[in-house]
Amino acid sequence: MIKQERAERTREAIIRAAAAVFERDGFTTAPLGDITRTATVTKGALYFHFASKRELALAVVDEAADTVHWLLADARRRQDAELPLQILIDLSHALVGRLADDQVLRAGLRLGTDADLYPERVGLSLDWAGVVDEVMRGPGAADVASPSSDSGTLPAQRTQSDASGPTRPNLGKDALAYVLTGLELLFRRSPQLVEQDTLTSVWRLLLSGLTETGEADRYKPSGTGSGPA
Repeated sequence: MIKQERAERTREAIIRAAAAVFERDGFTTAPLGDITRTATVTKGALYFHFASKRELALAVVDEAADTVHWLLADARRRQDAELPLQILIDLSHALVGRLADDQVLRAGLRLGTDADLYPERVGLSLDWAGVVDEVMRGPGAADVASPSSDSGTLPAQRTQSDASGPTRPNLGKDALAYVLTGLELLFRRSPQLVEQDTLTSVWRLLLSGLTETGEADRYKPSGTGSGPA
């Protein structure tokens, strides 16, 4: 039992050391020697747990994928009870918080789009266009037999055609997905810049274009704290 626990600790130390090196250097140029030194293990210990550098990189991606799936599962769980935009706000805050502290997540997301590791497909990425569409459509979106006329639209878009007087600019789902993709990339590549206040300010700005006049007060741009910690 003690040996098994020690082996598990060693494996986790190797994964975390590998994440640090892969985040810095990428997959191809990451030296195994730097990984073993950072983990304070021998190459023999590394190869006991991982047959190759590729297998080690895939383990980092797998652990990052677990975190991504956990964050998305929480968002889906809340779809029946909460405003879709608030779910997206909370999801973005939860992700940014994790990116600031979780080097395995940052490295896994980088490795997930590394063409040398995944030459024929993307291994791991957060598809914000798909996430925004799914959350805005709600849990019953797959039932195409009874679509709602508002299904999948943002609040500001629903009354745009009925509005009298000059129409004000509003953001669509694609634009929102582009913004969230850019924010993820920024905070992932520069975790030292991560501040929840920055994200809150961005959401305050976005809400003015995503909601009907006077409706922005229904949302908390700093997040509700209901998402995963």
